[in-house]
Amino acid sequence: MKFRFLFLIMLLACVLSGCGKTGLYNVTDPTYERAGSATSDRDHFEKAKKYYDTEDYDKAINNFSQYIKDKPDGILTVVAIYYLAESYEKKNNIDKALETYQRLVNKYKTGEWVMWSKENMQELKGGHDSDRE
Repeated sequence: MKFRFLFLIMLLACVLSGCGKTGLYNVTDPTYERAGSATSDRDHFEKAKKYYDTEDYDKAINNFSQYIKDKPDGILTVVAIYYLAESYEKKNNIDKALETYQRLVNKYKTGEWVMWSKENMQELKGGHDSDRE
């Protein structure tokens, strides 16, 4: 759990600080031109993440949802979906959190975000089932 938290912090610090800018956004990618600049995409994500960090989960949900709608295949979309699910979880909307984690797993199939989503789903299902009894 500590490793996952540390990894998330390091990844977000790297993404938000712009490290590896040339590797993060491929300007030859056709979606780059349609969506605007990489900076505006990152700014949009950062705004949603700030709401999450300040525990304003309603605004985080709205902003992550809008980011995902605007950039369904963006470089940060997998992270946005994960934090959207986390926001639902923080609001104790367990059904919506589970649905959103499952959406991430279905779309991406492999990777750290998928692994963490599956772990969170297992934890939530364990607690959620006992709540219903």
